[in-house]
Amino acid sequence: MPARPAVGRQGTRAKATGRQTTVPAGRRATRGDADEEPSINVEEPTTEEAEAAAEETTPEPEGSKPVPQISKKVPAGSAQKQLNKFWKKFRTNRAGRPTIVLPYNPVAAAAKATYGPTLPTVATAQFDEAAASCKAKVEKIARECRKLNQKYRDYYFDLSGDDPRVSYPRYCIDGFEHNEDATPKGVRRIEDIFDTPSFFKDGVAPGDIRQGSTGDCWFLAAVATITNIPGLIEKVCVARDEEVGVYGFVFFRDGEWISSIVDDQLYLSQEDFHEATSELKYALWGKTAKESVYNETYLKGSDALYFASCEDKNETWLPLLEKAYAKAHGDYSSIEGGFTGEAVEDLTGGVTSEVFSQDILSKDKFWKDELMKVNEEFLFAGAIDSITGSDRDGVYAGHAYSVLKAREIDGQRFVLVRSVNQLITWSDKYARGHAVLN
Repeated sequence: MPARPAVGRQGTRAKATGRQTTVPAGRRATRGDADEEPSINVEEPTTEEAEAAAEETTPEPEGSKPVPQISKKVPAGSAQKQLNKFWKKFRTNRAGRPTIVLPYNPVAAAAKATYGPTLPTVATAQFDEAAASCKAKVEKIARECRKLNQKYRDYYFDLSGDDPRVSYPRYCIDGFEHNEDATPKGVRRIEDIFDTPSFFKDGVAPGDIRQGSTGDCWFLAAVATITNIPGLIEKVCVARDEEVGVYGFVFFRDGEWISSIVDDQLYLSQEDFHEATSELKYALWGKTAKESVYNETYLKGSDALYFASCEDKNETWLPLLEKAYAKAHGDYSSIEGGFTGEAVEDLTGGVTSEVFSQDILSKDKFWKDELMKVNEEFLFAGAIDSITGSDRDGVYAGHAYSVLKAREIDGQRFVLVRSVNQLITWSDKYARGHAVLN
């Protein structure tokens, strides 16, 4: 039986002898085409094409039966190949036994994995990095301000741009809702409030702290608590340039140390003289006051501040620390109400625990092993439950207190606590000035 010519994709193909000559479409193949290398594409035939060509070109004897062709190789894409590929995943060349029934879960493994250093390392080693970064930022700001001959203005937390008479909401005061209780009347810089401002004056002590017109006693009680350990507050107040008016602080927030940089603008309780009401001016000495007298009375010193202030009329570290802490939380309203232990962690990078007095198993053990070691091995702050507690002799429910010392005299146990609110004082026996407190 004569061989049939095979048809190529782009032209006419000669007998399948193992090579294929392709002629561009539209041209007839000639003898000279075989010598022209640029116009010839040579392709090796596939196994299926070679077998088909051999079958077509080999004549069969008359009367003989066709011999079936059996391919030992599994054709590509066949069902058998797919099945072999599937079972290959379950075969192993080593004997063994399974250790788990359920398959590996990458999501659960990622949840258990720890990334970065552990908490003690973060609270110590990373503090140095955060402090150095904060200091570098403060120095850079100071250089730029001196180059421009300007005081520093923090446009991300600008108190003067937050004047309620100009716009609402007040981004530095209000949270998601307008805080009607927060009503500062003015804004001034440090140099316009204090005659001889000093960031630290004779160190820091719990007695330096006075609460302002916001409910952040929990934070201030934490500040008072850590001032019992020399050097702790100074570590948080990383860098400052008082002439330029830039101050840098660091806080331990959400597992890492962060920096909070602020300018020296502070809120005042009263407005400027020309904006004050006649009644307020007349309240001084029973007659309309002069501007100098009004300014000295309402707009000067620590007493003029709306939020927290230092006991000394020219000390400034506390209102600026409170401002930086409010900025780290978003606004002043966000630090109204909280847990003193959380603030202690933010200021130290340590870990605190909450102890309910009614849950203590052995009160004697707690007194001897823990409370008697206050400010030596432990820091303590306390509060009375605002739901089940009650006000008694100057100790108010829902108000935070820092624990200063514990004493046992003649079988009687005493715990000296301090309120950051000057209006709240102990009025019963052993009040301020008693010999047992010394």
